[in-house]
Amino acid sequence: MSVTTLSNLLIAIGILWCIAGYFTYMQTVKINMIMNELGPMAERLYSGKNAGFMRTRRIVFAAATNSGRIVEAQVLHAAIIFKPAKVYPMDALKGKNVFYMDPASMGLEPVMEKAVSNLIRDARQRNKK
Repeated sequence: MSVTTLSNLLIAIGILWCIAGYFTYMQTVKINMIMNELGPMAERLYSGKNAGFMRTRRIVFAAATNSGRIVEAQVLHAAIIFKPAKVYPMDALKGKNVFYMDPASMGLEPVMEKAVSNLIRDARQRNKK
């Protein structure tokens, strides 16, 4: 491998790293935007994601009352190298009680089902007495 080929490869990797870093930064901005938007709507704000650190594809946020009724919910489709993060409303959760939901019966895709399950787990853990 020549020096020119190696330097071109390192430049390409650096450019990809910068693009991925920018999309990750914009994803963080969108998460903060969701939290600032949903936070004042209800007493509690819960979140759940479908996987661990590097494999996360969906993050669900739900603003809920103290009794568990979801007032507003949004889902963030996580960023990957050439695809920026996008935020969508999650109307399937509105009006439901977070403590009594069954994600398996909601007809969601598997990644969304896992994210909603983790949302329910987050709500139950944070409301233990």
